[in-house]
Amino acid sequence: MELGRKILEETHFHVYPVDYTDKGEKIHKSFGDKKDIKQLSLFDNNYDNEYIPKANDFIKAIKELNLTPIIICEAFNTQEIGAMLMKSIYFEQETKTP
Repeated sequence: MELGRKILEETHFHVYPVDYTDKGEKIHKSFGDKKDIKQLSLFDNNYDNEYIPKANDFIKAIKELNLTPIIICEAFNTQEIGAMLMKSIYFEQETKTP
């Protein structure tokens, strides 16, 4: 089933880096937080050890899909910083010319 573009445009996203366990979400993290080497697994493609989603990757996807959703930042103890980071990335990428 497809939700369609209109529903996608009217939705909002809660975005934050997160630490997962085999039981699911463990704790919200701050953008740029690094994983301890013990937390990495053979199946982890995140070679720079940052928790995901990353702000740059998320904003890139939003821009590529030409979306303007409401984004709620729930980064651990840094909600305002994370929100400003995503906003600055969004508008920085918007003004770049190919």
